Amino acid sequence: MINKKQKMKDIIKNILDDINIKAQDKGTYCDFSSELYKPSRFTGKNFHNIEGDGDSSIRIAFIDGGNNEIISSPDFSLHMIRIYEVIYRNNKRQSSNKYEFYCLASAYREGDKIFYNVKTYPINYDIKIGSFDSFDKTLMTGSHRVAVSKICESARKLAEFDIASRLAESMDKEDIIVMDGDLLASKTYEKGFFNKLYSKAEERGIAVCGLSKTTHLFTETGVSLVSALRSMAPDYAWYYYPIAENNNPAHPADIYIVKLHKSSGYCFKLEVYNKIRYSINKIACLLKANSTDPVFPGYPYGLIEADRLARVSNSESEYIRMKIKSAAGKIWKDIEKSIHAVDAHSVLDNIG
Repeated sequence: MINKKQKMKDIIKNILDDINIKAQDKGTYCDFSSELYKPSRFTGKNFHNIEGDGDSSIRIAFIDGGNNEIISSPDFSLHMIRIYEVIYRNNKRQSSNKYEFYCLASAYREGDKIFYNVKTYPINYDIKIGSFDSFDKTLMTGSHRVAVSKICESARKLAEFDIASRLAESMDKEDIIVMDGDLLASKTYEKGFFNKLYSKAEERGIAVCGLSKTTHLFTETGVSLVSALRSMAPDYAWYYYPIAENNNPAHPADIYIVKLHKSSGYCFKLEVYNKIRYSINKIACLLKANSTDPVFPGYPYGLIEADRLARVSNSESEYIRMKIKSAAGKIWKDIEKSIHAVDAHSVLDNIG
């Protein structure tokens, strides 16, 4: 009879064997599963060396956002949202700004449908956002109604685009804005906010980029696109292009894969708004110059900084929750009844 230790060894061996089998066939092109993208076959000729240190006169701005839920029930969710922008020139920080507000999403009925209203409470920044259908197909998971907390997450993303648009007004020709994430307008209201940003970028002649920490693109054999390219990549810092001809009107971007430090084990998807002229080598050089921090070589420090300073910690969220509870007085008991409809998991998690 096989003991538990041996059985576990056998399971691990089988798992590793299956992973290796899958990894043997990397594929020959990126499978977008959409006729709006015409993929290009992989070839070593599409790896381009990132040459030079970048134009020291160009400013590059990084923007990221964070949010944390303060209180919630099945029919409302209150979040604190923070957006952070930081601007570098010649790889030195020039300025930074923090934008904060509270966002309350709450359910209401109209006719035979449930919608979520969005109300914002500015600390030093305000944004107006319309209501959402609780069965919004761009936010749904499967056939389930959209969780109300997801609405505040969408509000955070829309605020990032709005702040980028405002920042664009003060940028100069050939300056660069780098957002965390891609440039695909896939969710409600995103297209309008993206178009506002792109309009400002065209006015000012600046480049708009999106850099994704994770890339959910695969080859036709089901292997990660990044993994497939890394297996044939040179050992210097590079950008890979083209991956595909992009004809998606909701995604007006050229798509690259980049390795921003020769010693890095990471590659990222970089997208650049393609309706204005830009130099990919200039952009890549500036990103490479900003990607030398030993904490995460190969990832722009500006985005590390923006991510860290935009985060809303659990302790902050709990502090605000306690202030609301204190101010609520007697009505907190009624609020708490709604909260208990969704927080049973946290009680179980704390049972030792």
